Amino acid sequence: MQKFIRSNPFFIPLLGLFTGYVWNRMGFFNPQLSVFGAQCHLLSLIALCLGGLLYLWMYKPKYRKWNPFIRMISLFSLHCGVALWLFFGVKTVEALPWESQQSKGWALIEVRDSLLPTKKGAGVVYCVGWKDEFGRIYDESFVLRCVIARSDSAEVISVPQALRKYWVPTNLIQSYSEPEVPFDPNWRRIMRTLGIHGHMSWKSDEIILEKEPMNDLFTTVYRCKNQLLIWIRKVLYSKLNETNAGLTYAMLIGDKSGLDIVIEKQFGVGGLLHVLAVSGMHVSLIMGALLWILTGFGYRGRPSIKTLFLLMAAGWFYAFLSGSSASVIRAMIGASWVWLGKFAVHRRQKLTHVLCGSAYLQWISDPFIVEQLGFQLSYLAVLGIASLHSRWIALYEQSSSALNAVISSLSLTLSATLFTLPLILFQFGSFPTWFLLGNLFLLPLFSLMVYLSLICLLLVWVPYVSEGLFVFLDFLIHSVLQLLGLFEQLPLPQLNTLMLGMGSLFCLIMLVFFIDRYFMVLMKIDDRSNSQLNRQISFSLMGVFFGLMAFLVVHELEIQSNHNRAETFTMSYYKNTFTVVKIDQKLIIDGEIRNAKTQEKICKKLKNYIQQMGIETIEWRYRGRDSP
Repeated sequence: MQKFIRSNPFFIPLLGLFTGYVWNRMGFFNPQLSVFGAQCHLLSLIALCLGGLLYLWMYKPKYRKWNPFIRMISLFSLHCGVALWLFFGVKTVEALPWESQQSKGWALIEVRDSLLPTKKGAGVVYCVGWKDEFGRIYDESFVLRCVIARSDSAEVISVPQALRKYWVPTNLIQSYSEPEVPFDPNWRRIMRTLGIHGHMSWKSDEIILEKEPMNDLFTTVYRCKNQLLIWIRKVLYSKLNETNAGLTYAMLIGDKSGLDIVIEKQFGVGGLLHVLAVSGMHVSLIMGALLWILTGFGYRGRPSIKTLFLLMAAGWFYAFLSGSSASVIRAMIGASWVWLGKFAVHRRQKLTHVLCGSAYLQWISDPFIVEQLGFQLSYLAVLGIASLHSRWIALYEQSSSALNAVISSLSLTLSATLFTLPLILFQFGSFPTWFLLGNLFLLPLFSLMVYLSLICLLLVWVPYVSEGLFVFLDFLIHSVLQLLGLFEQLPLPQLNTLMLGMGSLFCLIMLVFFIDRYFMVLMKIDDRSNSQLNRQISFSLMGVFFGLMAFLVVHELEIQSNHNRAETFTMSYYKNTFTVVKIDQKLIIDGEIRNAKTQEKICKKLKNYIQQMGIETIEWRYRGRDSP
């Protein structure tokens, strides 16, 4: 354990931050005190003082043998105190404040980035406060999704200006609602995993622009970014058809507003949705290509310090241009860390150490980011790669370089998927069956598409050459979409399971832990005697077996609990409202059911619920009476 902590010094600080975060998040005792007019947190002060005293105490000669243990406790206590102070008041917004108070007023909205009026017209803005109808002002802090009508784009302030504040009527802002039918997509929960707590309709004739800008210096930067994004969209949509241009723009920038819904579904079936969300894969592709070019196509070997800083500046600019998502920031922190260590100070960094360090920096800077699904999936995927990928490569290395390339691709996909599988099943209840084939055969083609798209944008001013490149890019995209369409024709393209409960999630996590433990023991075959190795392998395999059995048993109990649960809910269809009553495996639907077509439409809307709850019979009633 001490060896792990010594090689991953950010682990204990992260554990301290996590403890303090959970303490505040659960609403446990953490009183505030007023000292000379300043607000202090009692538990935070106690933890900080304890950590500081322990850190000084370990320098006494007679306690030096306890130094590692004392250092761990002091670091844990210090960061727990920081978290109790820094994360005080961190909580999920259950309802928008004016909705909970049943009041009307004006919300103060900050626009911190460029918002483009696109096909779907969506962007992210921040609510920093609001005032009610009596003029009372309240402090708030949450994120909203802004919908911009394309028809408004000709008006003066219809497109929100970057780094400006606006007073928006609260009737234009609404929170996401729970699904009418249980087991339908819960957009309220999905959007909150993205850190978004509501949506706002942008109507320029009802919105008032605050006179004072947030920051004049950065406004120019965001305007330049806005113009660059507009230019990229203009070039792509003028050279490619609308479908291919929307796909290319989504791959490069991560903006899926122009992406066809059918194509997005095909990407989901192929297990390739991560291609459409700018992530560490895009950063590694683009930065790897830039590093190769700036080092004379690999001829000069190591980059110089100037080249290194130019490369990092380009990477951070791309992160800024693509919206600075959690996965991109994680990738850039990690890449900057590794590059500086490898090329500037000539020290190799352990991947788990870099991962913990980047998580520490991101969490300190944004307390809410840990609840975002993108943050969680990004770190779990890289943790799986750091833990299993290198072990599988070492264990199953072959003499053929081509076979090793295939094994490396499969290992990379499987290691990342294994660690993210529990969370994906818990959040979405489904998983692409043929993800291995999609990542093995199509991912290299998408890498080629990213490179070719960048070359097309760089050479767009060169006549004939640019036209030829765009024709080839259009052909490549069309071919890839044709291959994606074949995945939908394969048997069982999507693995649909029941929504997992907390018990099933915990069992799956334990199963992944023991699988990781098994391969970790196999890597130590030369360091341990056979008897010790056999005991540890047997223990790991037993853990895998019991973890799998526990998951199946707990999941079956959750299924039976759903089947036996009685519940009632209402659903709407067009202008009519229907009452749905579930008793055991029987469903009673009461409402104005006009004909068989209405029944068919209602059954289609309830299809997922019927499947998940094991419904065997449906009884139709007309206004409380049995239907004829």
